[in-house]
Amino acid sequence: MSIDDFKTQYMLHFIDGMGKFLSKSEHESLRNGDHEWMIHGKMGELYVAGIDFAGASTETTDFTHISVVRVTPQGMKQKVFAAEFYGTEYNDQIREIVGIFGGVNPRFKCAKIFADYTGCGQPVVSVLKNTYGLPIHGIIFNASDTFFNSGMNLKNSMYAQFKSELNNDKFKYPTLDNFLNSTSILGLGDMKGFYHKMLTEWADLEMEVRLSINKIISAPRGLHDDVPSADILANFAAVTGSRGKVARPVLGRTRGY
Repeated sequence: MSIDDFKTQYMLHFIDGMGKFLSKSEHESLRNGDHEWMIHGKMGELYVAGIDFAGASTETTDFTHISVVRVTPQGMKQKVFAAEFYGTEYNDQIREIVGIFGGVNPRFKCAKIFADYTGCGQPVVSVLKNTYGLPIHGIIFNASDTFFNSGMNLKNSMYAQFKSELNNDKFKYPTLDNFLNSTSILGLGDMKGFYHKMLTEWADLEMEVRLSINKIISAPRGLHDDVPSADILANFAAVTGSRGKVARPVLGRTRGY
């Protein structure tokens, strides 16, 4: 049955974005930034990062995704760099992450890096912090929200904060044209597929409202939400940084999400 026939037969119509975390207009707003894509930070600018870790070698594993966000003096959060690992052993992931954020001359000198501390993320975060001295903080998604005191778990609280920033025009990806122009100048080759992958994960992200205060926010079965997870961690690092506080990583019982 066509959509028009459905409307006529049942006197109902489809709501745009029903069941999706982002509406069509919010998704369009997310990808209309006028900034460039980067592979190195610039002196004097403020950067934060979010990392969503994934299992190293199983066939059905998610991706480890890294999001680097530039925070402008006006409070705009601009995603300027991303990297992904798939099926990569943790030692190799650590080496790559240290190459981006560590050493005497890091590619991006981040004020804060917030990382998924659930499951496999805990030992990696510990090594990056204690051995390599990165300014990384572990965030357990299902821990209670001790920063905003929203009553939600941190995952829901971070998603709510991200959506607030987005609706206030404060979180942006570069436009596709800006992204392709930048990656071409940087000699990165054809990155169009990577750009679409990142934005598609946001477009696919689903939200289910339940009786409790916590919504179920996740990718559809068989798909991934690694990019949104890394983005909300980076946004959370930017927001907590602007308030001069760091969200407390809560160690405790964790559950699947």
